[in-house]
Amino acid sequence: MDSEGESPENYQRWLNIVDATIGVSYQSGNTTYTREFFASEPTGMVIAKLEANVEGSLSFHLHLDRGTGLNRWEDSSEPLGGDTIPIGFSAGAKIASTDGDVSTLVFFQSWTTCRKLDPRAAVVEQLAAAADGKAYKKMRQMHVDDYQALFNRTSLDLGVSTSAQRNMTTDARLTNLTSAFDPEIVATYFDFGRYLLIATSRLGALPPNLQGIWNSDFDPQWGSKYTININLEMNYWPSLITNLIELTTPLQELIHCMHTNGTEVARQMFNASGAMAHHNTDIWADCAPQDNYFSSTFWPSGLGWLAIQLLDQ
Repeated sequence: MDSEGESPENYQRWLNIVDATIGVSYQSGNTTYTREFFASEPTGMVIAKLEANVEGSLSFHLHLDRGTGLNRWEDSSEPLGGDTIPIGFSAGAKIASTDGDVSTLVFFQSWTTCRKLDPRAAVVEQLAAAADGKAYKKMRQMHVDDYQALFNRTSLDLGVSTSAQRNMTTDARLTNLTSAFDPEIVATYFDFGRYLLIATSRLGALPPNLQGIWNSDFDPQWGSKYTININLEMNYWPSLITNLIELTTPLQELIHCMHTNGTEVARQMFNASGAMAHHNTDIWADCAPQDNYFSSTFWPSGLGWLAIQLLDQ
């Protein structure tokens, strides 16, 4: 969104943990621009609403970018050996005008060949079926109702923060915790953990990974896999104590897949019965040693630790 060279003022950016929406607001000249985003479980899309308070001032270019040196594609790919697994994906967006001049909706969807044989066709079909701008309020309410049905099950009250603490920005409040207890920001951190689990671990999905499925990198750090010598387990620590047991289903399904592969790893590596996994796995439930971080390569207890999750449940 171009603002004709003017510097933005009164810039604000926020995450509303209560209804799982994020927003941006700023002024450029005499115009105030506002954006709201949410990833909707009921519709399976990321939805954005862009607004301006001055008629005719909302103008923007929309494009998808993989980052420097990675914005390329291949018309086709084929496996070169029995162990090659070609993966493709498609992503797209649909723009729907609400009232033409001051607000516009953007619907975003993507699929990979892991889920759809023809991801491009799936993206096109779902975006074509996306409601127009008049249905925004209904789609937003569906999103909020779905999220709050889980989020509102638990609350944490540690007391009231001071007025001075409430007037600080979030990063300043976190820094200030080293010198003074801030009960409301600690409770917010508790809620943030639940928000992350609700947003990343739903029925039919994969468990939350290291970098998240919406990270900005085409080749994310550590392959954005599942580190199972603590990271994946920590993601699910809030699930039982905050009454979110159904969110553990993706983890249970991954563990069961790992058991199948881990049985073969235990037999081939140690001529042992049972099943085992090392410190890392992926969406194919790989249980073999990983070579990305040498000091963890020979750690053989990943599946045993994950099994404790099943016992707790």
